[in-house]
Amino acid sequence: MVKRALLCSWLVVATVLAAGACSDISGDERRVEGAGEKVSIDQLPAAVRAAVEREAAGGQLIDISRDTKRGQTSYEVKIVKDGQESKVRIASDGTKVQAAAAGEDDDDDD
Repeated sequence: MVKRALLCSWLVVATVLAAGACSDISGDERRVEGAGEKVSIDQLPAAVRAAVEREAAGGQLIDISRDTKRGQTSYEVKIVKDGQESKVRIASDGTKVQAAAAGEDDDDDD
């Protein structure tokens, strides 16, 4: 009887550990998909590059990162113009998706 209880306990522990490991793997996959990857302007598709150059005209390009969410790729661009830092999100087709002053919370991280 005691052996049976110990065996059941070990099976429960093993199941919980296995489920936790699977949960962690899927969590890593989610983090990778939403994580911003730094890119240079030379790595951008032509339409995105043109949009970035248009948005940054008269300012200084600080940073570009590529994000993929729900299978859609977009680029977050940080620009400083007239001493004001701003962020612009550009879709992979070159359309402007979102713009915000740096420091404002963008609601697309859900």
